[in-house]
Amino acid sequence: MPKFIDRTNRRYGRLLVLQQATSGFWLCLCDCGQQTIVQGGHLGNGHTKSCGCLKIEAIRQTGMAQRAGYQPGDAPIGRYGVCSVCGDRTSNRRITRCLKCTVANRSGENHPRWNKIAATATLQTGRDRARRRKTLDICEECRAAPAVDRHHRDGNPLNNQPDNLMGLCRRCHMVLDGRIPG
Repeated sequence: MPKFIDRTNRRYGRLLVLQQATSGFWLCLCDCGQQTIVQGGHLGNGHTKSCGCLKIEAIRQTGMAQRAGYQPGDAPIGRYGVCSVCGDRTSNRRITRCLKCTVANRSGENHPRWNKIAATATLQTGRDRARRRKTLDICEECRAAPAVDRHHRDGNPLNNQPDNLMGLCRRCHMVLDGRIPG
């Protein structure tokens, strides 16, 4: 069994060892201010020298040295990409935004798996069901004009129960939806 080496208060690259985290792992403080847990053997053999900030700086410096006028969003450097929003490193060359910038806008049309066709197809399917369940004859609101639209009483286009549907003329439908004043 290897002999225990107390690494407390020793410096390895940019890391200062604070205390032992668990068996074989050490809690370290990087010069950039971030704390990280590192395997003791990686500290000893020089494999880990920082929390990861050293590698990011090296990638940025290499890119700036290779091309004058480097800007965030330019072509990726090495095996990592560069975020087009903040300029941070991305996980690979094909990704144009880092995780921090991607998570900021992930709802509705901003979600990466948003599918406008599927969303409208769901509504179209609801309209088809409404057409099959409610036959149109005369407007149920004014009782004068022929009904040309199907109105959902609760406002949910996916609720196509017969008691939720009503046949309306175009004017009455627009008044009920609030598109024109009544």
